[in-house]
Amino acid sequence: MKILLVDDEKINALSASRLLEKKGYKVVVASNGQEALDRLDESDFDCILMDIQMPEMDGYEAIERIRDEFVFGEKSKTPIIAMTVHCYSDAFEEFRRAGIEHYICKPFDFTNLL
Repeated sequence: MKILLVDDEKINALSASRLLEKKGYKVVVASNGQEALDRLDESDFDCILMDIQMPEMDGYEAIERIRDEFVFGEKSKTPIIAMTVHCYSDAFEEFRRAGIEHYICKPFDFTNLL
């Protein structure tokens, strides 16, 4: 499984990518939404782990662009899991409207991540 991991916090990205790689996943890291779009344009992914709050282009804007079928075709259907500190009762519904299939709370438990 090939995963696009998008997170502006280098420590988070490094620890999550190393854990996922140890479990046999191929991981490509992007540090903001624009880099995520560039990586998705270059390659196919089975899943995208997307931080929501990032500089330059946040997760919501990146997801909105990824979900544009005219730009990304079949890639626009790639499952997206948000990684966020915003874990409140209505968060999941808000994320679903934004095109996110699931979310995990930061700081995340690596068992939940896997």
